[in-house]
Amino acid sequence: MFDVDCASKLFKTKQGVNSRDAHAQTVKVCSHSVATGGCSPRREGSMQTEHLRRSKNLADDMARVKAILDRLSVVMMHELDLEDPFGSYCPLDAAEQHGITYRHTLTSKSATAANLQCIALSWNATGGMICAAFGKSCISGWCDDPGIICCWHLFRDGFSPNVPSCSFDYSCCFTSLACHPSNPSLLAAGTFNGEVLLYDLASPLDALRAVSDVNIYFHREPITALKWALNMKMSNSNKDLHLVSVSGEGRVLWWSPKTFLKSNSETNAHIPVPVR
Repeated sequence: MFDVDCASKLFKTKQGVNSRDAHAQTVKVCSHSVATGGCSPRREGSMQTEHLRRSKNLADDMARVKAILDRLSVVMMHELDLEDPFGSYCPLDAAEQHGITYRHTLTSKSATAANLQCIALSWNATGGMICAAFGKSCISGWCDDPGIICCWHLFRDGFSPNVPSCSFDYSCCFTSLACHPSNPSLLAAGTFNGEVLLYDLASPLDALRAVSDVNIYFHREPITALKWALNMKMSNSNKDLHLVSVSGEGRVLWWSPKTFLKSNSETNAHIPVPVR
């Protein structure tokens, strides 16, 4: 053990500390109130449509409506009292004064034997051939009846209205038809089962170039309309025609002829997919 005695001592500095005020290097920031840009005056403007003004006198409005109905009812009753409302109608087969005469009645023995009706007609691009699609309009459910497409070259030697220049049978009734507007040998047809077919009449031995499938990505109801339309997405110098098909389920599909040409050799004559 050790006993230590610690003593304390006070030390004073020789020189005192002096303080003084000093300014910063930056100048004092001044703030001013600045008004916003000039405000445009507000103006009252009217709408494009005017408010309906209700008539103060409802009885006057009803009187005018009654006068109009009375005047129209006289004309309507006069038309209903006629014994023959279509007495002034003159059908074409009895209207020689129109200058229209029948030249030919085109028929097909195979279509008549199958009890098929002419469903659609279409002229080719040159106007020298008319094509007809035959089918049945009174079908419910899946169609098992055959369909026939007949074409007549009206200005060729050996033309006969009872013998088509060429005809093509199919396992389903046709519902629509559309010839290509610039290629006289291309023909598109639609069937009752929802198939889209492309025929190339330049190859009569193998005219059927492509057939679409029937699944969720294609049509599954009868084809109601076919139309060749310009592809507006292409440039003006490279525009080509697409085939537009409409079916009973409300689906609209666009087909490119390029897929038709490839389908015959690559996909066993089945159209791969529509372009949109």
